Amino acid sequence: MACAFEEADEKEEILKLAGLSKSTKREEGEIKFVVVGNKECGKSSFIEYFLMQENSHTEIPTLEPKLKVMFTDHQLLNLVFRELPPSDSEFHRDVRARAYPGSEVVFLCFAIDDRQSFGDIFKWHAEAKTYVPDAKFFVIGCKMDTRVDDGSESREEGLNTSSSIQAIKYYECSAVSGFCEALNIKDFFNHS
Repeated sequence: MACAFEEADEKEEILKLAGLSKSTKREEGEIKFVVVGNKECGKSSFIEYFLMQENSHTEIPTLEPKLKVMFTDHQLLNLVFRELPPSDSEFHRDVRARAYPGSEVVFLCFAIDDRQSFGDIFKWHAEAKTYVPDAKFFVIGCKMDTRVDDGSESREEGLNTSSSIQAIKYYECSAVSGFCEALNIKDFFNHS
């Protein structure tokens, strides 16, 4: 029994270090974004490109949020981006349950060359809606440079899925080629 207690304490410490205590209090000027999708669908590269307009080609997802400070409309904003782990382990479900609350924007990501990750957009959307029903949803087709004629998701399929879950907009991007359909952080303030 002592072992289970120690594991619970260790888990809680890991979550606190990652900024995922049970409190959902936000700082003034803070805007939370969460990025969800299947493993290796391009979430890390999307975040890196979105924030830095470049890709270092490192695929090291962490529980730590990625931060960006920007000044817009005479206001200092702290943007907090958190990539959520896709695993269905109890620990990762708990991480996601703590990370969603307070998020204003949810990016639902899938890999254009992976039909399973595309189909799972509905699963991720349903989970996120449970925790943040009023969040703004955007569907992101990642790895557009991998699109082939057979087996890849077409732009039309992405648009239809985005519409069916009432996402605000559908984007396609490739961090490798540096093309993200003129994706700009300020685009998301117009909707949030």
